[in-house]
Amino acid sequence: MKTTLWRNIFREFKFSFARFVSITTLLGLGVFVLVGLKMTGPDMRTTGDHYYTTHKMADAMISSNVGISAADQPYMRNLPHIKDIQFGTTKDAVIKDTNQVIRLSSSTSQVSISQVVSGRLPKRSSETAISNHENHHYKLGQHIKLVNNQDQASVSGLKKTTYRVVGFITSSDYLMKQNLGVTSAGVGQVDTFGVLDKAAFTSHQPTFAKFTYNNVHGESYSNQYENTVRKNVSQVENRLDNRAKLRQQQLKQTALTNINQRQRQLDAKTKRLNQQKNS
Repeated sequence: MKTTLWRNIFREFKFSFARFVSITTLLGLGVFVLVGLKMTGPDMRTTGDHYYTTHKMADAMISSNVGISAADQPYMRNLPHIKDIQFGTTKDAVIKDTNQVIRLSSSTSQVSISQVVSGRLPKRSSETAISNHENHHYKLGQHIKLVNNQDQASVSGLKKTTYRVVGFITSSDYLMKQNLGVTSAGVGQVDTFGVLDKAAFTSHQPTFAKFTYNNVHGESYSNQYENTVRKNVSQVENRLDNRAKLRQQQLKQTALTNINQRQRQLDAKTKRLNQQKNS
């Protein structure tokens, strides 16, 4: 009985060999796909964590259109759970003879640092390092010329409008090739990015603060990490909103004082002219 069973089995394999190969191949492909799906997620998260760690990615950032005052900086340093914080300046401009908008930020060394792919970071106010995605458009040593929205060779906030490319970089602040941010320059979309030495900016007052927390744990995409960061941000939002309102009042008061001072100067000048005219 057993011999007959095995004989029938081998006979089925012999006359259905093609079907056997097809089924075995499909099963093998299914196993490979399942293993791939199971391993892709953890591998991608591990790669992401390594990238963020290498770039010392910031957990959160504060930005200001009017600049962060000298009084606000120590206030931000003392916010709850701050581990490292670094201030810097950013400015958007249009690349001459193109529709591209480049976002230029001061180079940081502690938080959200730029990793050099080739070349080096800028050391002079006339140098820049730009996104590695632009290495097929520009070469090391080539110059980038910037203009404002009126196509004039003048960009508010920058000492120069021509910069020599000295390096190509990657940054954890810009993880996608597209959708790098919105801007008032050009057509309203940031197309690429770069870093400058802090001496390249006309103002010494920073416009952003990037920082890391000392109480965050777990992988970057884990619920534990996300919930802790969200809780930390929520904890200081009201305090920063109150600080912003206070700063707004100070700016209004300063502007009003300047207007009154200017008006007094004009009145005094007009009075002198009238006295000279009457004499």
